[in-house]
Order: sequence, then structure tokens, then C-alpha cells
Amino acid sequence: MAVRNAEHRAVLAALARLSARQRECLVLRHFAGCSESEIAAAVGCSVGSVRTHLKRGLAQLQALVPAPDREAL
Repeated sequence: MAVRNAEHRAVLAALARLSARQRECLVLRHFAGCSESEIAAAVGCSVGSVRTHLKRGLAQLQALVPAPDREAL
């Protein structure tokens, strides 16, 4: 359980380091389950911009959050 809590804190800390737009797009997509077109309408940008924010935001998260050690689980 402690490993999961540490992973959760690491993801939250990494999300805080993203740009506001990247964070907003990622949260809407992965936590709220919105489609790219729904996100575009909600944040006031094009679907292409949403895709870019999602791709760059995920890349930054992967760089900021170390992969979990599955043996520790």
C-alpha cells in the first residue's frame, strides 16, 4: 500500500509541474473520460491542439515519474 501511495504522490507532483493546459487536457481525458473533441470545446482550442497537449503532457509525465518497480508490489 505504501508503494501505491508513493506512486500517487509522484503522479500528483508531476501533474503540478505541467503547464496548466497540458494538465487540464490530461485530467479531462484520463480522469473524466472526455473525448478529444469534448476537451477542445471545454478548453477553447482545436482538436489538433488537444492532441499536442496530451502527447507532450504524457511525455513529460513519463520523464518525471519513474516506472514502478513491479517486484515491490
